[in-house]
Amino acid sequence: MPLSLSNDEFDAVQAAAASIHPLHRGAFLQALAKELEQHPVVGPGLVHRLAADLQRRYVIAPECETSAAAEPRHTWRARCGAEARAGFFTLPDVVSGGLTAR
Repeated sequence: MPLSLSNDEFDAVQAAAASIHPLHRGAFLQALAKELEQHPVVGPGLVHRLAADLQRRYVIAPECETSAAAEPRHTWRARCGAEARAGFFTLPDVVSGGLTAR
């Protein structure tokens, strides 16, 4: 049976789906429709509550960047010692991890 939503309810669904990755958005919308069909009366509060609950399952948290490239330069230089403060490195030295002054 098709689900009938008011304009406000549809806008709430669209807003909730906007934060979902495009590859997972279809599954999110299908899961939301399935949840909404289980209730005899659908209103804006129910749509919002169910969408918020489902978002927790479908939103992918950003990964923590732990590589040296993501680290601020001022902390990298302080951690690497005097050679880093001098700034005389070649690219192969930095990539291999052997920080040697040139």
